[in-house]
Amino acid sequence: MAIPRLPHILQLSVLLVLSTSWATSASADPENFVHCLLNHSQPSHPIAPAIYSPKNASYSSVLEFYIQNLRFNTSTTRKPFLILTALHESHVQISVVCAQIHNLQMKIRSGGHDYEGVSYVAVVPFFILDMFNLRSIHVDIKSETAWVQAGATLGEVSYRIAEKSKTHGFPAGVGPTVGVGGHFSGGGYGNMMRKYGLSVDNIVDAQLVNVHGERLDRKSMGEDLFWAITGGGGASFGVVIAYKINLVRVPEIVTVFKVPRTLEQNATDIVYRWQYIADKLDDDLFIRLTMGVVNGTSSNSSGENNKTFTASFIAMFLGDSERLLSIMDKSFPELGLTQSDCTEMSWAQSMLFWSILPTGSATEALLNRTQVRRFFKRKSDYVKKPIPKTGLKWIFKKMIELEKPRLTFNPYGGKMSEISASATPFPHRAGNLWKVQYATDWDIPGTEASDHHIELTRKLHMYMTPFVSKNPREAFYNYKDLDIGINHNANGMSSYLEGRVYGIKYFKHNFDRLVNVKTKVDPASAMTSSREPCPRRQAPVVEPPPSAVCGSWSYDKEYVLKRNFRARVLKAGMPGRPHSRASRNDKRREKNGGGEEEKRLGEGGGGVGFWMGGEEKRVEEREVDEKKEEKPHEVCDKKTEEVARENEKEAEEGEEVKKSEDGCEVVDKDISLWGVPLFLGKGFEGIDVVFLKFLRAREFKVNEAFEMLKKTLQWRKESKIDSILDEDVCADLSFAAYLNGVDREGHPVCYNIFGVFDNEELYQMTFGNEENGGQFLRWRLQLMEKSVQKLDLRPGGVTSLLQINDLKNSPGPVKKELRIATKQAVGLLQDNYHELVAKKIFINVPFWYYALNALLSPFLTQRTKSKFVVARPAKVTETLLKYIPTQEIPAQYGGFKRDNDSEFSAEDGADLCFVCSTLLWDLTVLGWEVNYKEEFVPTDEGSYTIIVQKKKKIGSNESPIRNTLRRNEPGKVVLTIENNSSKKKKVLYRYKAKKCSTL
Repeated sequence: MAIPRLPHILQLSVLLVLSTSWATSASADPENFVHCLLNHSQPSHPIAPAIYSPKNASYSSVLEFYIQNLRFNTSTTRKPFLILTALHESHVQISVVCAQIHNLQMKIRSGGHDYEGVSYVAVVPFFILDMFNLRSIHVDIKSETAWVQAGATLGEVSYRIAEKSKTHGFPAGVGPTVGVGGHFSGGGYGNMMRKYGLSVDNIVDAQLVNVHGERLDRKSMGEDLFWAITGGGGASFGVVIAYKINLVRVPEIVTVFKVPRTLEQNATDIVYRWQYIADKLDDDLFIRLTMGVVNGTSSNSSGENNKTFTASFIAMFLGDSERLLSIMDKSFPELGLTQSDCTEMSWAQSMLFWSILPTGSATEALLNRTQVRRFFKRKSDYVKKPIPKTGLKWIFKKMIELEKPRLTFNPYGGKMSEISASATPFPHRAGNLWKVQYATDWDIPGTEASDHHIELTRKLHMYMTPFVSKNPREAFYNYKDLDIGINHNANGMSSYLEGRVYGIKYFKHNFDRLVNVKTKVDPASAMTSSREPCPRRQAPVVEPPPSAVCGSWSYDKEYVLKRNFRARVLKAGMPGRPHSRASRNDKRREKNGGGEEEKRLGEGGGGVGFWMGGEEKRVEEREVDEKKEEKPHEVCDKKTEEVARENEKEAEEGEEVKKSEDGCEVVDKDISLWGVPLFLGKGFEGIDVVFLKFLRAREFKVNEAFEMLKKTLQWRKESKIDSILDEDVCADLSFAAYLNGVDREGHPVCYNIFGVFDNEELYQMTFGNEENGGQFLRWRLQLMEKSVQKLDLRPGGVTSLLQINDLKNSPGPVKKELRIATKQAVGLLQDNYHELVAKKIFINVPFWYYALNALLSPFLTQRTKSKFVVARPAKVTETLLKYIPTQEIPAQYGGFKRDNDSEFSAEDGADLCFVCSTLLWDLTVLGWEVNYKEEFVPTDEGSYTIIVQKKKKIGSNESPIRNTLRRNEPGKVVLTIENNSSKKKKVLYRYKAKKCSTL
């Protein structure tokens, strides 16, 4: 396909534009922008018919036709001042040139399926470059290739391929109205990815208009740029006009099926089995798993249908139904697939099946561009190991509670595991079992409805945390999700640090290569957006965006203040570059008349240098005679190294910051907090988490949070906290407080047993004198440091603890020394371990605690109160079960966890169903006060029933029962619980079979 070039007049104008400084460009002026478009228009391809302004009668229909997510089509959503529906490739080139001349933001829209509306929403004046008219598709069966323009839809691609051949196809998504431009540039996955990989794995060439308005192909753009636009987001690097794709071979007949299963139809076991086989099936077979909540067949007391969970298995098989059934019978018999479940059709017709179009629709329906428009929220995850059955049951239960959100699991394996993670920017290859999509749809307009449904989606995403990828928690770029980070692009420049927050989740190790390409091909960040996947390297300067683009205001405010806090720390020189940088900025401001930069940036910004990837990037004003004089920062860099060596020798004297003779303040570059290096070059991921904890602790008051950080660092140094783990303090108190297991969300659980201090001898040994009291405080701090080591202080990680405070037999407030020591310990923990405790549960609470709590409650903030849970003795187990799995609760609190348990582990479930020679079981009844007995009933009717445990009455303080039975004959163990009271009792049990025999 020939690639036309710009006419000489337009080439000259581009050179003139690029020879002028951005500082002298005109401010955003829509009217002048239109004149620019018209002035550069070619007579053979006039641009005027492609221009739609709000004054045009068709403006609204053109804008709204390709808005799929109605969340971004409200009366308060900023609208583009102009829509340019390019009719020719030259219109794209003109748009790029004029946007730079007039310093305007350009949004590129292909099909409008952007989940967060980034292709048609902005926070500054902008115009949309709409590509839907550039939709030509040229299929060449002889070479098995096709050129596809970015404005085409996936349905049109499938239809045009099927027009030419019944045995060719292309691996792409199953939504026929999805635009090629966004789908391909972000990766593009579909139901043939296990056989042929992603869309980008089958792209061999492309046409791109770069930031200079030049038209390039793969050869002229170079391999790095071509690599970047095949999975790294094309809009960051230019405007993709077309892709050349390799067609793949498909059989004339393919087979599809959709088989739903509810919990009553054994869905849990079938889903559990799917996890182990979906990525290992024949490469011709792709079985998607979708899960949601539906009305059940039974009704509750109010006459309403009970909700139940359903799992649907939707498959695409490249072959006939006979071979499919053979594979399923061998690999996945649990599903019970039958011939009647299967439907044979052509590959093109299968697109209609997957897009849920009516059965029997003609393939021409693939050409229909009308979209299903609704309000929705999407998120994504990746899973690397199967979820335990107990975990699945818990997730299903949570989904029924939430009701609206759905889950979709798309299996990997096959070709996806064979392609290198760096072959394209898409990194999620070998090691991933499946990709998760979270989906919530609703029809009710308004902020309240949107906030509610978005929160439901976020909750389900949170519940899945223990089961998905970590460090980073990976995400799929085609499923854009503003929750995991945005790029504010303050003053037109992208922030590397902001981009990295979400960039590593989308692209992992490929992110830095994308940044390098971006820096090379777009040094002025002409192609920017709030969701730019790969910003150029640039110091962060932050301005808050409107909530219309970035989700709810509470989220934006938190995010922006976190960034401002980072900028403030950098500006103050702690813990980034030397303080001399700030003084150099002061001198520059004085030289320029002073004050303007401060007014523009505010307290949170500033020209600061920082390290990234071993290379220093700075925002600085070049001096005219810089070659003649040694730069001030270079002098201070040398002084830093010299004084750092002196600081090592004088560290014991407590000198934190030294000054050189030239007045350069030198900061320790190795400052860290809770194991997170605060020097940016060493610990990007954890810094955001740590800073955010300080901001939350001071209700997002930046200055107060900053002062708190400094005090915490100073206290840790003065108290030698970093070496406290090496101290041997209060070894006799190891049973008074300890870490034991994790809760349902993965938080480490710390138990504090106050009742031990009822022992007078231990009490005197611990608090008998001032020195012992000091050791008690060191012991408490040491335990907290051990607890912090269990945390994962990274975005998406487990960043807080769950504390259980057992007040059974506690001496209470009458013990003055204990009261004072506890108050001191709490004060130190509150002042220096901010937001590290997710919740505090007080159990076995005596009467005096309720009186004390009523006295103090009016003085506690609502946020503090929300972290407290109180349980009286009769409700201990029931309360703990809300937060901790049964197998993680110690036996003394009604759970099944025992020290040095060689029989059961935390992974053991309670749903094994085998008859074996050895059976082990745990059982507890909440509140007990029941009659209990155990029997073994043989299968052979001629054998006698064996009494394992005679019937006995069990009191309310009874511990959980554990018993073992060894038999060589098949049969069953019957546990009988008689409840003679009028109150319902809850029974918890689990059992484990060993050395199974065949019945």
